Amino acid sequence: MLIAWAAGGKMMQRIQTNAPIYSLAYNSRRQQLMAGYNRCVRVFRLISAEDAQQHGGGSDVLERRSVPCAEHVDVVGCIVSAEGRFYSAG
Repeated sequence: MLIAWAAGGKMMQRIQTNAPIYSLAYNSRRQQLMAGYNRCVRVFRLISAEDAQQHGGGSDVLERRSVPCAEHVDVVGCIVSAEGRFYSAG
């Protein structure tokens, strides 16, 4: 499960992933969160306040849709974001 928290400790959003997450990385340049699973990586896009208001004003901060990548053959235990790119290992 992926949970987004506000600065004050309030839970903002919960996304059921149906699998354990072993690593996370944030890319501020592209406003993305990358999650490492067993043999899979998923990229979630952050929703800006402007986008949220245009789509009904919900409190979600992450798109529930994600982009999967199944290139790994084992647990993705390390994800790094540098210079606008993601690197994953495992």
